[in-house]
Amino acid sequence: MLNIINSIIFGIIEGITEWLPISSTGHLILAESFIKFEDISEEFWKMFLVVIQFGAILAVILLFFNKIWPIKIDTQLNGKKVFKIDKNIIKLWIKILISCIPAVLIVLFGIDEYAEDNFENPITIAIMLILVGIAFIIVEKRKIKKTRVTNIEGITYRDALIIGLFQVIAAIFPGTSRSGATIIGALLIGISRVAATEFTFYLAIPAMAGASLLKILKYELDMSGEEIAILLVGMFTAFIVSVLVIKFLMNYIKKHDFVKFGWYRIVIGVLVIILFNMGVIEYTNNSTVNNNLIDYNYQIVDSETKKNTSKKINESKTFEGLMISNLSFIERHSQNTMIASVKNVSGKKMDNRVKVKIILLDEENKEIGDFIGVVAPLDVDEITQLNIGTTKIDEYINAYDYKVEIIK
Repeated sequence: MLNIINSIIFGIIEGITEWLPISSTGHLILAESFIKFEDISEEFWKMFLVVIQFGAILAVILLFFNKIWPIKIDTQLNGKKVFKIDKNIIKLWIKILISCIPAVLIVLFGIDEYAEDNFENPITIAIMLILVGIAFIIVEKRKIKKTRVTNIEGITYRDALIIGLFQVIAAIFPGTSRSGATIIGALLIGISRVAATEFTFYLAIPAMAGASLLKILKYELDMSGEEIAILLVGMFTAFIVSVLVIKFLMNYIKKHDFVKFGWYRIVIGVLVIILFNMGVIEYTNNSTVNNNLIDYNYQIVDSETKKNTSKKINESKTFEGLMISNLSFIERHSQNTMIASVKNVSGKKMDNRVKVKIILLDEENKEIGDFIGVVAPLDVDEITQLNIGTTKIDEYINAYDYKVEIIK
């Protein structure tokens, strides 16, 4: 039940921050520091944060369906109904696809994965929150003679490409805000706030739907019943909240500028830096390591004494070609976690994902709990990190040994 409640909270955050130009990533990392999911894998968590966006996309499709669906039904004088293609909407979709070209190239060249491994951390997110906030203030305060484009139809193919280039900034640097980057780009080339915001909403459909689809395919739809429930609840919540937020924003920008959002971003960015330095927000690099076995050396901070103690079971276990080692427990503000190093020692490349069950044992070899995590396909001798959240750190901290099973 706790996970469902948490899913609703994250759906609300997604629905609000995806459309307001304030960075959903920045707010989700703040939320992750205080809201704990119980016994979910790191891989599912990453997939969840992307796929709940699909609920937000459905809100755009619902609210703007007549403006983005090119097939129309026309009733003739004799009462006969015929289908017609709206050429202006076809042109709109061509512009949207042109805007997506830079983002597609980023994915094809693997730049998005490089960015995820190297830039997805609290400091980068905070810096981008602040910089884009400053950019909003500067762009809105500059003196311009006249807005060049006042409606969607006036956006040219060249404009669409430029807006797409700004979207790439958000794809590379977390905390930028996809909507924030594209709106700033549109404002800089003379497009009105209303037209810029509306085009940004449309652009989200292929961009976010594509990202959601890729994450689902990467996860191979191999989810438990609870994981499916968590995902659906988050998506539905994001959908409902997005409908309300989109309506609010479209009315707001008719009379106001984006300066308040700029100042808000700066405040949140500073808050992320402060909380990170206080240790409230923590960062763990989850990138795959291909060399020697990982030695994590994590420490647990006792919640009462605030003294550092350590807990790690160094003994390695090999089962069906996978070596599990450096089993560690972490107590931290954002999420109590079990972490282990996983190495492919089978002598051949793994073709499919594998579900691993780690069963914890006490000194009398009795089972005291277990974790289930998903290991992505690994090359020969490739190593990755298994990272699973838990709320039962007090029970598991006394684990003496463990055993491994592969769930078929």
